[in-house]
Amino acid sequence: MYRSPSSPSSRRDRAFTVLDLLTTLAVLGLLVVFSIPSLRKIHDGLELQLAAEEVAGIMRQARQYAVVHNVHVGIKFHHDRDTGFVYMQVYRDGDGDGVRNSDIETGEDLPLAAAQPLTHVGQRVRFGFPDGPMPRTISGRGHIARRGDPIRFSRSDIASFGPMNTATPGTVYLTDGTLRMAAVRISSRNGRLRIYNWNRGSGVWR
Repeated sequence: MYRSPSSPSSRRDRAFTVLDLLTTLAVLGLLVVFSIPSLRKIHDGLELQLAAEEVAGIMRQARQYAVVHNVHVGIKFHHDRDTGFVYMQVYRDGDGDGVRNSDIETGEDLPLAAAQPLTHVGQRVRFGFPDGPMPRTISGRGHIARRGDPIRFSRSDIASFGPMNTATPGTVYLTDGTLRMAAVRISSRNGRLRIYNWNRGSGVWR
């Protein structure tokens, strides 16, 4: 039986369709609202991992350069507080005693190129440690000391690499400032490099 577009039944059908649409949109809106914290956590974790991979990649390139060109090189990181950017610069040993801060200051150890900004470090992710109690060391023996010293290579802040595939053992700590931390670690003089991740919830390095 034919019903005109203005019949009561047709109007009810349209009303139900609009009601269904509004209900669906409301449910989708709630799902988005409740999923935002989870998405933010995933994004923050990914950003920290990308920062750690970036720092590790710079170290691998410097280690390769030292071997190929038969020279000692060292990496220094610099945080520009005015812009928020973090820069890295690779220096070449000029007097045969390795790359040293004192030789950089006197011009004995010269940079291989201009300082380059890091893509994933300096804004949401920085060198340092999260707020609160200091985490345990990667080895599990005690807690990390010296909150103000996140770049540690022996007694220096220079990641050094030699022509025989050697390196100065040390660790660079990165954090999103809240719950997460990553460590880029050179664990021995043979230049073995690993990335570790720490979460306040578990308190364990993985």
